[in-house]
Amino acid sequence: MFCTAAAAWTGYEFIEHPLIECEGGRIISVSSAKAANEPAIDLGDALLLPGFVNAHCHLEYSFLRGKIAPGLPFSQWLGEVVRLRKAADETDIQQAIAPAIDELLSSGTAAVFDISTRESALADLNSSPLQAWALLETLGLDPSQAEDKFIELVQRLQISRAQGAAHLGISPHTPYTVSMPLARACADLGRRQRYVTAIHLAETREERQMLEHGTGALVEMFRAAGLLPGNWEAPRCAAVEWADQAGLLGPRTLAIHCNYVSEEEIALLAQRQATVVYCPGSHAWFGHERHPLPKMLDAGINVCLGTDSLGSNSALDMLREIRLVHGQFPHIALAQVLAMGTRNIRNVLGPTATIGAIAPGCLSRFAVVEGLPALRPKDFLAAVLEEECTCRSIEI
Repeated sequence: MFCTAAAAWTGYEFIEHPLIECEGGRIISVSSAKAANEPAIDLGDALLLPGFVNAHCHLEYSFLRGKIAPGLPFSQWLGEVVRLRKAADETDIQQAIAPAIDELLSSGTAAVFDISTRESALADLNSSPLQAWALLETLGLDPSQAEDKFIELVQRLQISRAQGAAHLGISPHTPYTVSMPLARACADLGRRQRYVTAIHLAETREERQMLEHGTGALVEMFRAAGLLPGNWEAPRCAAVEWADQAGLLGPRTLAIHCNYVSEEEIALLAQRQATVVYCPGSHAWFGHERHPLPKMLDAGINVCLGTDSLGSNSALDMLREIRLVHGQFPHIALAQVLAMGTRNIRNVLGPTATIGAIAPGCLSRFAVVEGLPALRPKDFLAAVLEEECTCRSIEI
């Protein structure tokens, strides 16, 4: 089966009038329709992109949509999340997941890296067309409980695999919610099993104050909630350095957020070949300071994009995230921004990755951008920034 459109951006190059051969859900070949005489599904004046990759999401928090006002200090926001999660009925949490997955699919997303604390989303993800990585989260600041927490994580991985999860990974939550022994056990497991490993790093200044000085709003909140072990001491280092000491930084690491990092931390992330996942919508939600994205790109860091959850974003729309990045950093080439939402994940997964590009061997699920102005096809790429353009998923 063949399909064509006015133009395609493969993740690597722009092609006018592409002819894409698909079979069994995979791309067989990519060529020019002008050079072929094959009957094809014609998508008309549309631009084909690789299906978007949402590199950071919390689908189980989809029930929070509209329940927390933007702009809260992070510690207050976290307190609200904990409060609402405790008060929520598990049925309400579960019922919000399927519509969230539909939102991802309807806006052109083909793959998602979802953080899971209770595997709430696993059944819905397994039955959806999305390529899904379930990254099982673990927390625990008490070093004396590290072994038990790690055993629990391994058991959850086994259960999730038995339930049919195609892609699994792990997520030691943050340096301020995970003990060093637990983090090191996770790092060792990730290396042995070649898991994608996600960790939230340097998201807020409150986090930096807690880790480096042992003071601030997060410490007060944790103490009030009884979450700090009696013998807890601040590590007296920045988040990225802590993660490196734990052995968590490497080519299959997703370093989530990294909003407040020094030049030394940026250099360390680059040296360890970790991937930073920038979440522009969530970043704006909290009113964070300007993200150090340009410095990261200059340092050669691989950057992907994510939406985070509907508890700190208004939508799970990756094209919106791409537009936000371009609006904030118009000097960064649009093709480079699009790569953050598509092909850059291939640097994490390796050469056998089947997502992030329109290329032989990849999945034949595309993002179709429609409503383009009356432009020459070669001008279509810039037109994706126009609000009147819409995006949907299609599988050939």
